[in-house]
Amino acid sequence: MAKFQKNNSVFTIFESDREIEFDEVKERCEINDRDCPEEDSHEYYLECMRIHEGETEDFYASLEDCKALKVPCMVTGELGLWNGHPSVVPMKFDCVEDAVKHCVSRDIMDIDVVYNKGVIEINCYHHDGTNCFNIRKLSKKGKAEVEKGKYLFEDYEPKDWWFCQFKPEEIF
Repeated sequence: MAKFQKNNSVFTIFESDREIEFDEVKERCEINDRDCPEEDSHEYYLECMRIHEGETEDFYASLEDCKALKVPCMVTGELGLWNGHPSVVPMKFDCVEDAVKHCVSRDIMDIDVVYNKGVIEINCYHHDGTNCFNIRKLSKKGKAEVEKGKYLFEDYEPKDWWFCQFKPEEIF
């Protein structure tokens, strides 16, 4: 009988506000056969912005392309508002891409996305604070449960048995 191995994997998938080092800007300029701007200059910060934009585009493209993430999932979490931290109404999505796009609203300034022991965690930073969401993969039993009509008309708390883990190798 195979022994169950606990998934303790934790890693960062994406950070929109990561610090860009000068060596990275210099290398990018060399690769693209451009002069490297002086550190802390206006041109330097424009280059940093281009790197961030490219990484953001790559992140969303990988969400769109990853077949392993085209599975039913549910978003839970809480909003970080000036007047408190209300829980969000759990929402089912057909794929992780739709769930992420729902979490990242127009008022969000930066995000970080972390794989934490089978759950995708998203922290969305905005002027009031931080919205914290969990995207969890629905199991077959969980999917059947949330398809029941009663969840359309009543408040509910998702049960742990509704979910299974995203495997680390499934993430991009």
